[in-house]
Amino acid sequence: MEMDVDEKIKLALQECGGIWCYNIDNKFKYLYPFTTENIAGYINQFDLKDKTFLTVGSSGDQVLNAILHNCKDISVIDLCPFAKEYFYLKKAAVEVFNRKDYLKFFCYSKYDKRYNNNNALCKYEYNKIREVLDTYDQEVAYFWNTLYNRYKGLKIRKRLFSFDETEVKFLSSLNEYLVSDIAYQNLRNKISNSCVNFEVDNLFYFNSDKTYDYINLSNVIDYCSFELFGKLINQLIDHLNVEGTLLIAYLYLVDGNSISNQLRMEKLKIILPDDVQYFNFRSVSGIRLGKFDSHDSVVTYKKVKKI
Repeated sequence: MEMDVDEKIKLALQECGGIWCYNIDNKFKYLYPFTTENIAGYINQFDLKDKTFLTVGSSGDQVLNAILHNCKDISVIDLCPFAKEYFYLKKAAVEVFNRKDYLKFFCYSKYDKRYNNNNALCKYEYNKIREVLDTYDQEVAYFWNTLYNRYKGLKIRKRLFSFDETEVKFLSSLNEYLVSDIAYQNLRNKISNSCVNFEVDNLFYFNSDKTYDYINLSNVIDYCSFELFGKLINQLIDHLNVEGTLLIAYLYLVDGNSISNQLRMEKLKIILPDDVQYFNFRSVSGIRLGKFDSHDSVVTYKKVKKI
């Protein structure tokens, strides 16, 4: 499903103009401005230093947090056709903007109390990072330059991005690289040496000879049947190095009194290996569905050497 830059530009321009013709499920075509997962809640459970990492996620935040944790080799596979372009836009912004200006550039929803940020992705700020962007990948720079020559930043922000967006006041709780100015500077110091590869494809058709120390499936489980998901898990375990970890699922709002979540966990136990691990952690209040003081959970599997 690889696309060249002209195909991506055509799709992006059509979407910004209100036309979409890409053969893809609507829920996968949009970029996520930021993660809606509490990555900071689980990332310290994994040793990413100098490791190989496969992930999904068009927000790019899984990648940025992994770089902060000294991950050396990162691969991203996602159905969103613009995930690579968005990551490089964020990378350039990290190198040029301070943390406050970075958030101001990318955040839109409820940026100032109950008001949206109508300066999101504004062209004036974009022009501050376009030269840096060109040093990374000229095709990526060509992509964004073409869009900005045709449309205002706010139109791009509204047309290419999901509105499933976390309020700015919560983002530092979800992302370690946004916790403080020091953490943000640490990411800036490391980001230029990062190695990130992107592929536009369906994870369920994953075909590679490469193996990884850590694989993160995010909440892919929410978009497929349990039977299909079980086949995916068995396939990816073959691509996991010994002592490697597979984050099988990120589960939102796992509360003891939720019947739907209890049923989901029971089904997971049927399709997953016997030695999976579960741990719950407190989510950031108010992020999902207006729930407060709820808990999220991750399901993981660690591959051990067979004797």
